[in-house]
Amino acid sequence: MTNDRVQLSCSPTRVLLAEDDGDLRMLLALKLQDAGFEVTEACDGKDLLERLIDAAPEDGGAGPFDIILSDINMPHFNALDVMIGARSRLTTTPIVLMTSFADAQTREQAHRLGVSAVLAKPLRLDDVSATLLRILNDSGRQPKEMH
Repeated sequence: MTNDRVQLSCSPTRVLLAEDDGDLRMLLALKLQDAGFEVTEACDGKDLLERLIDAAPEDGGAGPFDIILSDINMPHFNALDVMIGARSRLTTTPIVLMTSFADAQTREQAHRLGVSAVLAKPLRLDDVSATLLRILNDSGRQPKEMH
């Protein structure tokens, strides 16, 4: 049995979680926190964009989030529009999107924008942490097990 608790260097792995369904956002945040992630929440596309712009360094270097987990279809802006607007400031941040409506065109557009994965809803909550860990490892961020 593996332990899905993570730590990046000496500080927790920081995830920006954007989901307009408050109940699902709460469940995901609790599951990610339980796995050792430090979670910042955004409630819609506008909130996601504001958090990304406010937090990201102008030079596109490493920002305050190690990974982003976002629903695609949210009020104000969908996540793909947000990625188009903020991608120049997110050059090193892995992005994972979630959707109930993942057609081939949406997946293709997401991957062209540099998205690491598109997860289909309904989600298996236990798989979300494992997916984020795999993507962090693949990106060279090497999350470590917490004791």
